[in-house]
Amino acid sequence: MALRRTGFVLLTLLTATAPALAHDLAAPPRPHGSARQALQIRAQDLYLRTVRLRAEIEGLQRILAGEPAKIRQEFERPNPTYEALQSRKQELRAEHARLLTTFKPNTPEVIAAVQRLEDHERRLAATSPSRNRVVYEPNPTYLEVKRTFRLKVQELAGVEAEYAAALQLLTPPTRKAAVRKSRSR
Repeated sequence: MALRRTGFVLLTLLTATAPALAHDLAAPPRPHGSARQALQIRAQDLYLRTVRLRAEIEGLQRILAGEPAKIRQEFERPNPTYEALQSRKQELRAEHARLLTTFKPNTPEVIAAVQRLEDHERRLAATSPSRNRVVYEPNPTYLEVKRTFRLKVQELAGVEAEYAAALQLLTPPTRKAAVRKSRSR
């Protein structure tokens, strides 16, 4: 008789608490007391962290908008044409000096040498002694800010997921959500 009564009580308890048991199995356990307070504090910390990360990301976006992705580098190198003209000028001067040792300054050979030397000096004056080479290279500042930006976005996604999970634990499920979960199983 005692077994029969115990069985009846257990059966009554099971049928009365079946929806509650289904709810408990379907939803994660809800923290109580100090655990709930600790979870609330953690959720507040996560929220503040998301606000801080969003502000940092916004600041990084402003920096990226004002920073060029590539920077212009100029390299100066000697102009080979100028160097060739310079050596030819030395040759023409030597020729002029040699002609002056043999001829007088107003002779046609010396006058022609002076004319060649003056023409050559005009070409030399019109030629630049160096050439600039322009190269566009990646901006290291831009690359570093972009890398930091990507890391902050990833960190924000993780913090937001953790914050959403904490909110889900803190928010009691509605009666409809509990019924819907128990029916889906």
